[in-house]
Amino acid sequence: AGDSNDEDGSFVLADDGAIHFAWISNRAGSTDVWMTTSKDGITWSEPRPAVQTPTDDLMNNLVRTKDGLYHLTGRHGTWFLGLFATYDSTSTDLIHWTKPVRWTENGSAGYFQEAPKGDYWLMTLSRRSGNYDLYLRHSRDKGKTWSDPVALTRDPLDDFLFGFRIARDGTFL
Repeated sequence: AGDSNDEDGSFVLADDGAIHFAWISNRAGSTDVWMTTSKDGITWSEPRPAVQTPTDDLMNNLVRTKDGLYHLTGRHGTWFLGLFATYDSTSTDLIHWTKPVRWTENGSAGYFQEAPKGDYWLMTLSRRSGNYDLYLRHSRDKGKTWSDPVALTRDPLDDFLFGFRIARDGTFL
């Protein structure tokens, strides 16, 4: 997006064919989520802030659920102190975003997807085992409550995730 501190972007296609791109940047003095839009993939709008709070907002996992709601989900808080968790902010128009809502406990950061039948799934990393491992949890009530995390990895090395998707047939990628 043009600034050396811009990173970790995510795209979504709107009903009108516009492409929306969200990424994290400290261009305004703190790490926040920014967005830009294009009708053709060549010409892009001026970057605009999407989620800005006094703490680090690394909520750059952009997803649209079946009900038409857009979600920015990801880490919110201070990484080096372990004072971070997975939060979710929603929008109906990709301009106005809700105040971030906490989805996990401290020390857990992740990516969100909606399954074909409507369940929400959250893939997270956490140090609950002593090092970073990957965990999976789900919600049947659109993120109001979440299942206990189930470990996907358990080894002495740190495991990190960069994203995941659920295919139309329900396969986790």
